[in-house]
Amino acid sequence: MSDAIARAYELLDSQDRAGAMACLRSAGGAEAVGLLGELLLEDGHAADAAEALSQALAADPGHTPWHRALVTALMAAGQREAALLACRDLLGRRPDDAAGQAAMARLTLDSGDRAAALAHAREARFLAPADLSIMTATALVLVDADEALVAVEMLDAALRHAHPVDPAQPAGWVALG
Repeated sequence: MSDAIARAYELLDSQDRAGAMACLRSAGGAEAVGLLGELLLEDGHAADAAEALSQALAADPGHTPWHRALVTALMAAGQREAALLACRDLLGRRPDDAAGQAAMARLTLDSGDRAAALAHAREARFLAPADLSIMTATALVLVDADEALVAVEMLDAALRHAHPVDPAQPAGWVALG
């Protein structure tokens, strides 16, 4: 890790995001630009994040978290076609990436390919059955694809896996009224 990146992390630890971003902008290099892209995305600057992440990936194309962040940034920036291409690239490199499969489910459904969306949603479900964030994203796709019952069953299974309920403990049950 370079001194500039170490300094950026120190600034982040002290809650100085602007200072950390300035430090990363001046540092150069794939790691600094990739981290800058992630920070820009967190701060809601999707288009700038996509640009930074694309630059970082040009130097380090095997960095899976940057691929995921690029897909997210492009989706947030409304660049659906570019997001679809970036997601295809991600899944071409890592077909076992559950987050990528969930994103591809959303993108293909939005482009009108319900069958592909459901296939990607099933794959995401298979790859990460207990990951609540992936299951939530996948469930939203399923609901939008008129598969609400499947979405509810999937979320129920994920919640039971993440937070097992002991039926002998009344506090574990919630009455919906």
